[in-house]
Amino acid sequence: MNNQHILEVKNLTKVYKGEGYEVTALNDISFQLGAGEMVAVMGTSGSGKSTLLNILGALDEPTNGAIKLNGMLSKDRFQEPQASAYRRNNIGFIFQSFHLLKDLSVEENIALPLVLKGLAADEIDLKVTNIMELLGLTAWKQHRPVQLSGGQQQRVAIGRAIITEPPILLADEPTGNLDFNTSKIILDTLVTTKNKLSQSILLVIHDPNVATYADHVLFFHDGSIIDTYTCSGNSDLDYILEKFKLITKVEIHKI
Repeated sequence: MNNQHILEVKNLTKVYKGEGYEVTALNDISFQLGAGEMVAVMGTSGSGKSTLLNILGALDEPTNGAIKLNGMLSKDRFQEPQASAYRRNNIGFIFQSFHLLKDLSVEENIALPLVLKGLAADEIDLKVTNIMELLGLTAWKQHRPVQLSGGQQQRVAIGRAIITEPPILLADEPTGNLDFNTSKIILDTLVTTKNKLSQSILLVIHDPNVATYADHVLFFHDGSIIDTYTCSGNSDLDYILEKFKLITKVEIHKI
């Protein structure tokens, strides 16, 4: 992977315990995310993908292991108010559901994180204008979410996630509610932001076709990374399809 590691995860383990049960959601996970890289995490439901995102976003605390951001290890990252500050300064989130505020316009939804940070109005206007141009949203800047298509709403969500220029973007099934053509637009948008802004992206998905947009793929099963793959060309989909079929035991076809 990239020599400049934005994120380093080493021996990450998460065990949930309760009365009469113990579940290992993550089992000794290690990987790296480089500057300007997109890494896809693939696996079945219950394989640990969402747990990983929650921990990387400081929404949950690991049982064991270390997470370094730009080479630095923070011992209090998972305690408030440090956790909120960590998310605000370092993490952008994109979800399957867009989570836009229905009473705000496109530009107001995108601007919200900067407003909360207390930036000056002229600085906010400039940053929002640049992001809307990058994402092809300028013509809809005054529209409310209900007036937009699903793909347009997801682009607004991407804009809101990257407006603060976070080192890491965590995307949880960002095309899960979208049709094939719209999904391609969103994935092309993520690749554009990755290339133009040197954005580092961790993408949780279940669709092998989506995985081909990533630089690297991590295959999860029962809380462990069972294989990794570096995308390089025309054979990517064939390999990813075969590996995912072995994991899921489900026949999946090319689109």
